[in-house]
Amino acid sequence: MKMRCKDCKFLGDELNAVRELVGVVFTHKCMYEKSYLPFTAKNLTCPHFRLRFSPSQLVKYRRCRRMYAFEYVEGFFPASSDKQSFGTAVHSQLERWFKHSKPPENSPEGEVAKQGLRWLPVPSKTLLVEHHFEIPWNKNFDVGGYIDCVERGERLIIIDHKTTSDLKWAKTEGQLAVDEQAIIYSAWAMLHFQEKEALARWVYYSASNPASGRRKPQGSKPVETVFRYDDNLLHLKLSKINTDFNDMYRIRKEEIKGSSLLPSPESCGMYGGCPHREARRCEDLNPEDIFFSKMDKK
Repeated sequence: MKMRCKDCKFLGDELNAVRELVGVVFTHKCMYEKSYLPFTAKNLTCPHFRLRFSPSQLVKYRRCRRMYAFEYVEGFFPASSDKQSFGTAVHSQLERWFKHSKPPENSPEGEVAKQGLRWLPVPSKTLLVEHHFEIPWNKNFDVGGYIDCVERGERLIIIDHKTTSDLKWAKTEGQLAVDEQAIIYSAWAMLHFQEKEALARWVYYSASNPASGRRKPQGSKPVETVFRYDDNLLHLKLSKINTDFNDMYRIRKEEIKGSSLLPSPESCGMYGGCPHREARRCEDLNPEDIFFSKMDKK
């Protein structure tokens, strides 16, 4: 089956378009705006395709460039873990609350979601929920994603839900102030609403992680920080983000394989271990790899 760009009549392979290799999308000029195509802009001939990056892709790139390339160039996406699936279920409960005023259910995910309601605005048609945003970053690519909730009342508030097994893993205010996702979300909101500042509120929902049985709620807490459009530090952070997005574009465009990039040894054991190391795509690192990786980080 084929799909056609209504602007230039470009024909693409619909089978490829539904592959879960998130990144290349049609721009707003095209009828299949949210369709995905595999790999890089290098493979495309339609002038209305653009590469799109997300804050989560940036986080992965900064964690480990090899991991980023294994997934977004070579297509080796790991399966969702039980923890990730549970987090998605909690998000669904909160989305339902915001959109339909339906309280979270008496289920494990519902009980965990209930913990954070006190930190959230009441449901309202003025809220933007699971809001898709897109920034035309430069001539080569866009940056976009979905924001859990945007409240525009007396002040502009950006809300993100985070599930965790322990509140000790919650970011501090200082850590949130340099968080890629918080910076990009807040920058978009200030530009979009023409506001001088935005409050980023990350709400953490803690759930037990038993070997078997139901997950149980273990508390919640908000973490907040304020971003101001005229803050020089914000502009410096965005400049560094821009540098990294351009390097991500280079990796995608040149189809650089993960094994050709410098590793991040300090990330190998994070979040239960790297799935690409377990799959032996990334072998044990030699001393030379580790040395040059540390030099690159300085």
